[in-house]
Amino acid sequence: MDFNPTIIIDPGSSTTKVGYSGKEDPVFVIPTVVATAGDAGQILVGDDAVNSLGATRVAEYYPLSGGYIQDWDSMNHVITHIFDDKLQIEAASARLMLTERTFVPGQVRARFLEELLEKYNICSLAIQKSALLSLYAQGLLSGIAVDMGASGCEITPVHDGAIIGPSAKIVCTGGRSITQMLIKLLKIKGYTFLNRTADFWAMQKVAEAHCYVAADPRKEKLLADETSALGVTVDWPHLGGIQLSTERFMSPEILFNLQLIDVSGAGISQLLWNSISSLDKSIQSNLARHIVLSGGCSELPGVSTRILEDLKLAEETRNVFRRTVDEKGNTIAPEPLPFRVEDPPRRRFLSFKGASVLADMMKDKTEFWVSRDDWKERGPQFCLDKLNGVS
Repeated sequence: MDFNPTIIIDPGSSTTKVGYSGKEDPVFVIPTVVATAGDAGQILVGDDAVNSLGATRVAEYYPLSGGYIQDWDSMNHVITHIFDDKLQIEAASARLMLTERTFVPGQVRARFLEELLEKYNICSLAIQKSALLSLYAQGLLSGIAVDMGASGCEITPVHDGAIIGPSAKIVCTGGRSITQMLIKLLKIKGYTFLNRTADFWAMQKVAEAHCYVAADPRKEKLLADETSALGVTVDWPHLGGIQLSTERFMSPEILFNLQLIDVSGAGISQLLWNSISSLDKSIQSNLARHIVLSGGCSELPGVSTRILEDLKLAEETRNVFRRTVDEKGNTIAPEPLPFRVEDPPRRRFLSFKGASVLADMMKDKTEFWVSRDDWKERGPQFCLDKLNGVS
């Protein structure tokens, strides 16, 4: 059977990207949300579900959070919607590459394998880690993938194509947290919102359009207090307009300072530094010069500059205590790491792009793909081992 091209599905907590191998961008970007409407419980998926939110007798479901499947029934509705309504092809005739997040447990991978090969009768498939794919998209086998998504951020060091699990980190704040913070700050300012769900999706677009990461929040706050340079007016139903100022940079600040939302723990820059510090010294420099940002939150203006400056400051602070004095009395500081933060264009689709490249490269390698025949003839454990690269 001819599989040209392979279908790519890159599921995320906010949106699922769908397209074909050999293409840099997805053909469809579908909101990862399912709704039931009316007494009959009509199933709505993606854009139809989002457009229904706020109406009476509508219940919404979010299948994914942080890469974890929260609701398999809803996830199946999303997959069916992709094949039947978007791609309009028979799943049984498809070869598929699916992406997954770093911290997804093995049982979720096993369940996906069962659902796709048993329920959808997919002809063949592969499942790959998003962190690896983002680096592949940049032509890298080693680096640190920083995926900044809707429900959180993942920091994944990779050396020679292998994930360094003990040094991987996760941040509990992401795009949804930024939107929630923006709504909270505006409520403190006196604005009222009539519909929690519909207003959230609308405010998410406001955050994407107007929020940014400040290099120095204190200086930015002074600028906002003393001038109107940061002021933006956003049209809003029933309110006429919403005035944004400090909210534009204070909302994303929760990525770096979790104390702003009363959560203990380190923000993304500190956890990235912790990850780099935990690496073997023989590979620290190589990985530090290839820090690759991906995901929707990574497209916030200023984010790469802030992360880079935070890393330099963290290293300078540490090196104060690591200076030595030579025999002539000269102070010797440790060699600084060559930090470089890569923020390629359209990086919200970077994982998809990597999957597209890899699927195209491996299209003729039968040993790379788990087939329907493998499932039927050799069983689930063989298929799972094959996916995991166990010979």
